[in-house]
Amino acid sequence: LEVIWLNNNKLSTLNSLCTNFRLKKIYGQNNSLTSIESVRKFKFLETLLVSNNLLKDLDVQLGIIAKLSCLEQLDLFGNPVAEEPNYRLRVICKMPKLKILDRHMITTEERIKAANFEKKEKEPIKVKEKSEKLVKKKPIKVSEAFSKGEKDLYREVAHITKRREEEIMNKEIQKKVEEEIARNKPAPTAKDVIANRS
Repeated sequence: LEVIWLNNNKLSTLNSLCTNFRLKKIYGQNNSLTSIESVRKFKFLETLLVSNNLLKDLDVQLGIIAKLSCLEQLDLFGNPVAEEPNYRLRVICKMPKLKILDRHMITTEERIKAANFEKKEKEPIKVKEKSEKLVKKKPIKVSEAFSKGEKDLYREVAHITKRREEEIMNKEIQKKVEEEIARNKPAPTAKDVIANRS
C-alpha cells in the first residue's frame, strides 16, 4: 500500500497504519487528529495532507515530520499549529526539501527569509553560551597576567630604583663624612648615618 485516503473519518490518530511502512501519500484532511506520531515509520512518505485537524505545538510536530527525508508536500492548514508565530518560516527552515506547504509552492524568497530567520533565532543562544563561558572562566594568576617582556621591564625598573636609592644613600654618607672632616671630628660610619636618618 502506497496511497491511502482517510478524509472525513473523525480519526484522532494514524496508529492503525503502522504496518504500512511503504506508504508514500496520506490524505487525512478533516479529521480530529491530535497526533501524527506514527508517521515517523513511513520513510518513503512524499505527501502528507492533514489540514483541518487538531494538531498543536509546532515544535513537537516538526520534531516528527522533519525526519521524513522524502517529504515534498505538506498541508497543516486549519490546525492550531498553523496559527503559531512565524509558522511558515519555521516549517521551511526545518524542512529544506519541502516543495509545497499548505497548497502553495515554496519560493526562493521564502527560503532566504527562512534561512535569515534561523540565523536570528540562533544568535541569542550563542550570546548566552558565550556569557556562560566567561562566567565560568577561572581567574588569572598574577604570574600569568603579564607577558615575558612586561615582566622583564618591571624587573629592570625595580633594579634601577634600588640603584638610585643606593646612590642617594652613598651621597648622604659622603656629605656627612666631609662635614665631620671639616669640623675635625672622627668620620662617622655608614651605620651612624643610617641611625641618624631614622
